[in-house]
Amino acid sequence: MTYQAVFLGRDGVIIKDRGNIVDPNRVELLPGVGEIIHHINEQEIPVIVVYNEPLIGYNILSRDKLVEINSRINDLLKEDEAEIDMAGWCPHKPSVNCWCRIPSPGLLYAMATKFYLDLRRCIFIGDTEQDVQAAKAVRMKWFKVKKGLGDWEGSENWTPT
Repeated sequence: MTYQAVFLGRDGVIIKDRGNIVDPNRVELLPGVGEIIHHINEQEIPVIVVYNEPLIGYNILSRDKLVEINSRINDLLKEDEAEIDMAGWCPHKPSVNCWCRIPSPGLLYAMATKFYLDLRRCIFIGDTEQDVQAAKAVRMKWFKVKKGLGDWEGSENWTPT
């Protein structure tokens, strides 16, 4: 099956999970991620990163600084001729209980609307049970990497070719 899009979590999936990242220079890709995203890009399948970013809600991180962090991720991916097509995040504190905070499916629906996607023909690769819950809520296929390690072993089970 060729997927319409590949959704990825951020921390622990494509970058090292270092807790609260507020400095773009602390961003480090996990080994092999650039090659995997490059392979997805070659298939002309959109790569969409979705994640919760409560530091914005707590006024610890500005939206401008978050854009810098996301730009840093793409700069590092360029070394493997890879790129992310879109990043979406929930800026709210967990206590807000909003529609866009994963595991709620709102963020997935928002990204699907931007790309005219049928989420049942997409896959979500994450590292938490919340990622799996969000994928299941929209009947999206999912693949779970080992939490926080970005261990993509067994990725032949989801690869888009």
